Amino acid sequence: MNHVTYLDPKAYISFRRVFGQNPELLTSLLNAMLPFRQIEDRIVEILKDPLPEFHQSPFCTAIRVHCMNGRGSRYIIDTRIVYTWTSRKHILTETLGAFDPQATVYSLNIVDDCIPESWEYYHDMELVSRNGSCGDSTADGLHLIIIELPRFKKTEAPFSKTEGLWLQFLKGTDGDNVTEIDPELLAHPEVGRAVSLLDRSAYTDEELREYNTSVQSARAVRAAVRGIIHENYERGRHKGFEEGFARWYKEGVNTGIIAGIQQQQRDSARRMMTSGVSIEDILRWTGIRKYEIDML
Repeated sequence: MNHVTYLDPKAYISFRRVFGQNPELLTSLLNAMLPFRQIEDRIVEILKDPLPEFHQSPFCTAIRVHCMNGRGSRYIIDTRIVYTWTSRKHILTETLGAFDPQATVYSLNIVDDCIPESWEYYHDMELVSRNGSCGDSTADGLHLIIIELPRFKKTEAPFSKTEGLWLQFLKGTDGDNVTEIDPELLAHPEVGRAVSLLDRSAYTDEELREYNTSVQSARAVRAAVRGIIHENYERGRHKGFEEGFARWYKEGVNTGIIAGIQQQQRDSARRMMTSGVSIEDILRWTGIRKYEIDML
């Protein structure tokens, strides 16, 4: 019996093949994940003008598409597979930067990480400009959706069965040398088709090298960030405790934690520079300032 080995769908090369080359699969994913209230609000077409835009970094894989719904209105939708929650500042910046007065903007962020002090896997927020910088056309706001993939459980009741299957697809085929897939996923027309596109044997040697590089890079960044966060949180917490009794305990802890977070940013930037990450990406993802880079 021949066993099929499946790639991780969250990696850039496999995500692009599944959703970048198959608009019907991306349409199914977006209609399942986005909080459309009426059937007419659902996507009926992914437009070819402008063409979809892909972006890859050590922190995320992203695709931006322009779509048409059943009412004839246009959407701009950014879909990201985010590898670590520490890139949240970039998520918000990119969401605000996608504003278009002629279209409703959705930012769908599927995060392969857990948000601290969060209990739900699905977060739906609407960002509305109140300073007049975007005019009255922001009445519909900018929609920010965050899905914490590790928090989703198969036993939970998602908004739709298709949403649950897509989340299982993204979560359940994660890892190296996966050979068994839930039959329920294979039975669904779109999800089953997406699973078949992860067959490792269908990728060239060059594509597999690119796949392995992106997977290893994402894992390294996630491990480094988590290690730095834990180390500096503890460092800041202890420092805050020691200083706090002199000027009230609570104030000292907060001061220490802030110092730890700032040190975390500098440590992250230093490790990224060592790994060859560009200065532009370091500034974007860590929140550190340019003059601080020069001092590292």
